[in-house]
Amino acid sequence: MAESPRMSPEAKRLNLTAEDLIAAAAPPGRRLPWAGAGLLALLLLLAQLVWFNRDPILRAHPAWLPHVQQLCERLNCSVTRRHNARAIRLIDRDVRRHPRYTGALLAQATMLNELAVPQPYPRVQLTLFDTAGALLGYRNFAPADYLAAGLDPARGMPVDTPVAFEFALSGPSAAVVSFEFRLW
Repeated sequence: MAESPRMSPEAKRLNLTAEDLIAAAAPPGRRLPWAGAGLLALLLLLAQLVWFNRDPILRAHPAWLPHVQQLCERLNCSVTRRHNARAIRLIDRDVRRHPRYTGALLAQATMLNELAVPQPYPRVQLTLFDTAGALLGYRNFAPADYLAAGLDPARGMPVDTPVAFEFALSGPSAAVVSFEFRLW
């Protein structure tokens, strides 16, 4: 190392190498807790990143789903947070006069989750029209309104498994000639 002509004798004594600075920074016993705390913080950050992006991660790696479901059963959490209503297909739908109640309609439908992972059950909107196509009325249904008693909305809508639902609607039904289901 070339000496600078302007260095004082004190500055020459303080001229240390990088190895000298690292060795003098802290004794090994004092560095270990800081390294452990840094590693723990990094692991917590990584866990948060994975947890809040679990939907796309599970879509990319569906084999991890059973492990995440087991973890969520222990932690009392939900496997999925976001849903994609466009990935739920109505495979059967029908609205007709209720067979047992006068002046009521019976709406039935079957839907299928085409995503690679379970997703939350959608809200269902049923819209009714008359012969001229004029809106007669509509109603929104939450999953708790239409799911059968044995289905748990917290577990999410299963993959490639048809889910049938039905609900009765009261009111004037004679003018109803067409209908539309919308999932959201």
